[in-house]
Amino acid sequence: MLTTIRELMKRYNLEQENTVYRLESSGILDYPLTAGDFFENLYGMEKGKNYYDIYGFYQACREEEGKRGIPQLLKKVEQNLKQAEKVKSCCRGEEKKVLLEQLKEERRILRREIALHMEASYETAIKSYGESPDKLQFFEYKNRVLVTSFENITRMVPELGAAKLEELRKFPWLTTSLSKLRGAVCQGEELGVVGGPCLFGMDEVLLQVETAEGKTELFDCSCGRNCAKNPDEQAIILEDYLGLHRHRIKSLHILNRKTGITRQEYISLLYVFEIAGLLGGKVVIPLPDLSYIKYMTSDIMLLEEPLKQQIFAEFETEAYKITDLFLEVIGILKTRYPGLPVTVLHSREKELCRIFYDKREPFIRDSSYMRKLTSVNGKKDAVIDYITMLALPYYIYGTRQIVQVDSLDETDSGRKCQKIHGDTIKLHSVLYPEFISRDGKNTIYNAGIEYKDYMESGEY
Repeated sequence: MLTTIRELMKRYNLEQENTVYRLESSGILDYPLTAGDFFENLYGMEKGKNYYDIYGFYQACREEEGKRGIPQLLKKVEQNLKQAEKVKSCCRGEEKKVLLEQLKEERRILRREIALHMEASYETAIKSYGESPDKLQFFEYKNRVLVTSFENITRMVPELGAAKLEELRKFPWLTTSLSKLRGAVCQGEELGVVGGPCLFGMDEVLLQVETAEGKTELFDCSCGRNCAKNPDEQAIILEDYLGLHRHRIKSLHILNRKTGITRQEYISLLYVFEIAGLLGGKVVIPLPDLSYIKYMTSDIMLLEEPLKQQIFAEFETEAYKITDLFLEVIGILKTRYPGLPVTVLHSREKELCRIFYDKREPFIRDSSYMRKLTSVNGKKDAVIDYITMLALPYYIYGTRQIVQVDSLDETDSGRKCQKIHGDTIKLHSVLYPEFISRDGKNTIYNAGIEYKDYMESGEY
């Protein structure tokens, strides 16, 4: 389902002037978001986890205005106080009393000037927003992230204003706990920046199943459903099909049609490096081939042993080939962002995998939330992998402040990861949209193979 900020305002009968989006460009307001019907319009302190970020944007606006002239006034106050100390130590009697009274009066005047200046900056902030932040409407997505713009993000975290990628300012962002991220940056806390691509998208890796009767079925390995083009035909998931027909299966083969990296996948790596570079954070990129391999292992569990071993080996080989495509791009980005600590987790990094599983074990064992993740036991471990990978900066470096740089499709992953880890980590989500493919209706991830538009190596 495609929507835009402007369409959301119409749906909820909101006047743009009464929202935090009153000054946003038409490019931001009309950008297509493939976010489904999971938005809620909120009002001040009524509800919503991100009110303090709205208030923070407003405060940042006040600070921007306040800084114009305030430093000079504060410098005068400081000089006044130093002069008073000098008078106290050097003067005596009536002269001391007169001088101190004069300095106090001067200080009162200066403080009044500061108060008037701050009041003026308050009025400027009100003009920027149109209303006090208590009266402004805003949108939250999936009860976690605030719909905003990169321009507002840079108000809260000024370090991000130096971004070299101007494209970041051309579409909406979805964020949470920016006010707390601002505090962590100001206090110089160590940051981990985590994010990255899925292993492959729809229509890229298929499983071809041939039965003894000569019938051939194709299943998409990203969603596990058959690739029947007839919309009236009942879709059956791979695991069920193999369970029903395991004694009639003649052969299975993996068809890997992924020949490169899509623009969305490249962005999922580039933005992690860009934001980590600006914040001085450590880059951690999980390439989830281990999760995909676990999914496939669950799907083929009921096959006869020789077939099971053969298809597992084929899928593992193709998964490694795709991981290597991403590793090549990561290598290029490391040269472009020299000096950034970069760690990449994938299934062939055995020691990192061991650390990952060992460090997450107490959180899985002690979390009552775990049983809510999935009812499909065979896939539960893969789902846990996918969610807990966001905590990798903590597992690897002990970094408690983590910035999740991902697409909005990972909103749920961020929320679940935070629930599992409680107060041990603080996960700040900074999410960008899923980008639309050339077909004009699907994301690049969901588009057919003919619309993937793989990038050439020279485009990285």
